[in-house]
Amino acid sequence: MSTILCSSILIHLLFLLALILQFQLQSTAQTYMNMTRGVELNPLGPISSMASRSGDFAFGFRPMNQTHFFLAIWFNATSPQTIIWFATTEGHNPVTVSAKASFLLNNAGSLTLTDLEAVDFLGNPSPTDADHANLSDEGNFVLYDKNGNRLWQSFFQPTDTIVPGQYLSNGSQLWSKLTDTDFSKGRFTLAVQPDGNVVLYPLSLPSYDRYHAIWASGIYFSCLNMMVQLVFHSNGTLQIEACGESQNITGAPSFSSNKYYQHATLDPDGVFRVYIYPKKPVISEWAVVGKQLLDGCLMSTNGGSGACGFNAYCNSSNANQTRLDCECPPGYLFVDQDRKYEGCMPDFAMPNCKDYQAEDFDFRELPNTDWLGEDYENFTSNNGQEQHCIDYCLSDCFCMVAVFGIDGCWKRPLPLQFGQHGTYINRTAYMKVPKKNTSLIIREKIHNKKILPSRGGFILLGGLLLALLVLLVAVLFLVWKKAHLNSNLLAIKPRAFTYKEIQHATRGFREVLGRGTYGIVYRGFMELETQVEIAVKKLEIANEGEREFKSEVCSIGQTNHKNLVRMIGFCNEGKHRMLVYEYMSKGSLARFIFSDMKLGWNQRARIALGIAKGLHYLHEECSSQIIHCDIKPQNILLDDSLEPKISDFGVAKLLGADQTRTSTFVRGTKGYLAPEWFKDPEITSKVDVYSFGIVLLEIICCKRNVERWALRCLETNSWEQLVEGDDEARADIGRVELFVRIALSCIQDDPTLRPPMHEVAHTLAGDVTVYALPSPSSLD
Repeated sequence: MSTILCSSILIHLLFLLALILQFQLQSTAQTYMNMTRGVELNPLGPISSMASRSGDFAFGFRPMNQTHFFLAIWFNATSPQTIIWFATTEGHNPVTVSAKASFLLNNAGSLTLTDLEAVDFLGNPSPTDADHANLSDEGNFVLYDKNGNRLWQSFFQPTDTIVPGQYLSNGSQLWSKLTDTDFSKGRFTLAVQPDGNVVLYPLSLPSYDRYHAIWASGIYFSCLNMMVQLVFHSNGTLQIEACGESQNITGAPSFSSNKYYQHATLDPDGVFRVYIYPKKPVISEWAVVGKQLLDGCLMSTNGGSGACGFNAYCNSSNANQTRLDCECPPGYLFVDQDRKYEGCMPDFAMPNCKDYQAEDFDFRELPNTDWLGEDYENFTSNNGQEQHCIDYCLSDCFCMVAVFGIDGCWKRPLPLQFGQHGTYINRTAYMKVPKKNTSLIIREKIHNKKILPSRGGFILLGGLLLALLVLLVAVLFLVWKKAHLNSNLLAIKPRAFTYKEIQHATRGFREVLGRGTYGIVYRGFMELETQVEIAVKKLEIANEGEREFKSEVCSIGQTNHKNLVRMIGFCNEGKHRMLVYEYMSKGSLARFIFSDMKLGWNQRARIALGIAKGLHYLHEECSSQIIHCDIKPQNILLDDSLEPKISDFGVAKLLGADQTRTSTFVRGTKGYLAPEWFKDPEITSKVDVYSFGIVLLEIICCKRNVERWALRCLETNSWEQLVEGDDEARADIGRVELFVRIALSCIQDDPTLRPPMHEVAHTLAGDVTVYALPSPSSLD
């Protein structure tokens, strides 16, 4: 029996492995099409999805995990490709289907999703005279009869999101997902009520009964028989409308749909947020521009366990957080780390009142924290002393938390409800925990207990280990293969691509990432050993572009450093000259120092050091020295880990091994150009040192044009002014001063006085100050 079971498990694991191999990456949607009778979408077939005419949206199968998919509509041109609708069945659970599933407009005119049996998600009754279906440029999947009349549309069956051009009418509602990755019906609903009020309700699980509302728009209209709508207009405004009146409910300004992708989503944490994404970004991401509730931690205490579940508390200290921050108190663990809303459980054996000894317990202090549910005792005459409050709880075996404030003392038992932490909580919670953690003793006993398996158990265990070993080897091979490909793209000669290959990879050069001196940069996806996201620089200037192309292919093809953008390949076919680079997901440094997305001081310091190391490599460690000639924040890109990578070698010059100077015309960007560009036709690597100095000052201050300001601070020794409002930097003012002095030494007019980049990198790293940092007199 054990052998049979083992074989069955092995077969299933190998099948899972095959699916993992097949679905490592998901391709973008197919081109625009009308779905007519007999047309089928299949997750494993030739057509798994279809795009809108504009290509902005896609409809089809999305992988839920390695073996299952669900039917959805998503933004097709953004990163990530955010889902705006997904097919649901009874109970509002996602339609998950096996690899045999298909979505078919059959000959009877019925649109069904099939696995082992047909599933009709269109509602009851389902249209049976459908002729065709397509996806509109607004993201609405519509089913038509042969006369063009609409029989069904996804806009009228919303899930958790609405987009411009869509509205919710009386009785309609949005449901949150359970988590960001679990598309089951969640814990919140946003309902449009006939009286004009839009109300956000928490739900009990698994019954989905409504608790008391945690937010309501408070808008009531005076006219009779009114039609209330929550409308997301195409111009970007989101309003409640009735009786000829309207009101914005999220506080979000309007953004033109011509320039921004937008969606409003009831997120899993119960906050209704409005998101935007520029349609023509250099490189971008979704940003929150409005929301309701303003703080999801401030939920009603009229039912349920609160935003974060029993015994947990919701942290409001991070005002810029995009999701609720749930935490467990000392001595407690999350019931499920992936579903923190399920709350926390004690990480110790609960006290037995028969054997309870107060001296076995201690307290952990949590300032500005309270659980606002029911308390079973409170004291107002405790002489205002915290110790009295703690002693009351210590003497009571039922009391697990003592809460003290100027208005009294409360004893609270488990489970704790509506936990909140924030400066608005003027109380301190004292958590009772055992001095000796009995849970550790229990774990040790289990760990040390010897259980010998039976002979059948040995067979089963051996089979499972063999299957897991096979699976592990395969997965490790995949991980190695992808890592090897991504980290060693430049260990081999850059690949020559045809124009058609690049045209296909960029979907006809559809998505522009940015424009440079000599061409436009497009985003795409390239099938190498696996699918890789790429940035393609298409050179447009006939004469100078040819020289730049040859220079880049020659120079970048020989570079390999973690702080340089890697070149994958190139195209040199007829008039078409293009360079193919790795894609940097976070965009340029400029967006992180010149906007509200400012990075912390320590992260900025690490980025500055990374740039210095990259330039050191170009100047001194390449087989042939390379001068970049256009160092600026826009040419410093960041990867997923915010590691800086120097990009755009379109103005780099390749020098011979015995050369130290090169002649070239003035290039680069105003504000970052060294003075010798305008005096001497021959330049050295010190022009990059000058540009780096300007960039370093901008990284420090998060402002442009700060050279004179920095010099004044050097003269007056007032470094705090440069980082005003940056508490992290002000707490590290000694390093701020060091960085400013390094930057000023790099931008001296005389190139010979500027330090080489290896000295800059060593000094930024704090290894040693290997050159004299400037004083005010030296910069006169």
